[in-house]
Amino acid sequence: AVQRGRDEVLQLLLEKQANVDVKDAKGWTALMHATQAQRPKIVAELLGASASVHVAATEDGQTTALMLAAMGARNELCTLLLKAGASREARDASGWKAIHFAARQGSGGALVSLIASRARVNDQNSAGLSPLLVAATSGRSECVKILLANLADPTAKDDEGRSAVD
Repeated sequence: AVQRGRDEVLQLLLEKQANVDVKDAKGWTALMHATQAQRPKIVAELLGASASVHVAATEDGQTTALMLAAMGARNELCTLLLKAGASREARDASGWKAIHFAARQGSGGALVSLIASRARVNDQNSAGLSPLLVAATSGRSECVKILLANLADPTAKDDEGRSAVD
């Protein structure tokens, strides 16, 4: 229902006290599906029904709803999830955090939301990539500007000794 934007079906399920944190085969919850589908109204409804923002999809590399929001175009989803207490420092199986995903996707709004919530801008993933290195290698100049303006270290090097300039 949430993936397809069927708000009336969601309302009925919520009235019948359906478990909003039930997981599918990948370990995804309804909140994760709504976030990936970029449905802010449904995300807000699920959060209002006490959907957990702390679930990491164990069968899908420890993906969280905040990581999915950071990859999407609707930065208000990051704001909603962060206000609900989502962990901005949660890592997936490769050591990526939401801030890394926002930097790779070029999602400047999500990046600003994460930085405003005090997400660490210089943490590296398992390959030694900081969000700045991710933005630079992905050609996301606006994200590079945002990160540099927020004290990202331009001299940080990845596991192969390359910096953002390289």
